[in-house]
Amino acid sequence: MLRAGRSEVARWVRDTPPGVEDRSAFLLKLRADAAIGPLGLDGEPSMLIDAHRARLETCREIERRDFAGRDLTRARRLQYAILRAGIEQERTWLAWADDVGSLLRAPAKR
Repeated sequence: MLRAGRSEVARWVRDTPPGVEDRSAFLLKLRADAAIGPLGLDGEPSMLIDAHRARLETCREIERRDFAGRDLTRARRLQYAILRAGIEQERTWLAWADDVGSLLRAPAKR
């Protein structure tokens, strides 16, 4: 990668705020870190983890409030299935982000 390209990628990584809704941006940042070296991303997973934990807790609150111990209609069972998919997605993402955070905190080996 050309020096100017590396500089621009590093600038983008530093200047682009982490976002829960934009997972692709974080993946691109990780790819840039892998390609050109440590870019100071070790704090981003913890910020994203906090946001995803909050989202997971909101989903679990909805689950307890709206679906636990109830006789559900077909429509409500479908809504619950969607909610469960969201819960599983958040749980999987949190486990993955914890692993990535450990990688980012580890000393870089070249």
